[in-house]
Amino acid sequence: MSPRGRLLRRLGAALLLALLLTAAVLARRAGIDGPIIQRHLLALGWLAAPLFLLVMTAGELLHLPGMVFVVVARVVFGPALGFALAYGGAVLAVTISFVVARQLLAAARSSTEPWRPRWRFLRRALERLEARPVQTVALLRLVLWLTAPLSYALASSNVRVRDHAVGSAIGLFAPVLAVVVLSGYV
Repeated sequence: MSPRGRLLRRLGAALLLALLLTAAVLARRAGIDGPIIQRHLLALGWLAAPLFLLVMTAGELLHLPGMVFVVVARVVFGPALGFALAYGGAVLAVTISFVVARQLLAAARSSTEPWRPRWRFLRRALERLEARPVQTVALLRLVLWLTAPLSYALASSNVRVRDHAVGSAIGLFAPVLAVVVLSGYV
């Protein structure tokens, strides 16, 4: 990507963030709070869940904190449905982020050879990823949760989409469950 393209991309992201913050401040000043948002979302009926999943996936692509969406799911949809939507949304969001990053990297590369680090300890970690992809992705997700850069880093490896999705599903279960349970006490 050219320097001008990077600059425009960063300016666009900054503008979007500024618009979101402005909308949040204006909504708060107008008296819009959590219960009001909950009522409006639930008034959508069956469309509330797909809309939530779409917004959570878009948030992951925009590098918004994924665990905020997990808490929102718990608060809006309750503990059981909230966990199901948060967990499903988390796996869906990181998988789509992985696929998008893989497509962008494939378009940017002139060869199909994966990136190899120069440092020996990073090469070993990458070899472990190639030898045990599901286990390694699960451990990384257990520690780094919904971190978008992790999806981008994994997209530069030879990990298959299926292995990434399964590893993410295994690794995200405990953190999402913990956040849903703990957010019930807030």
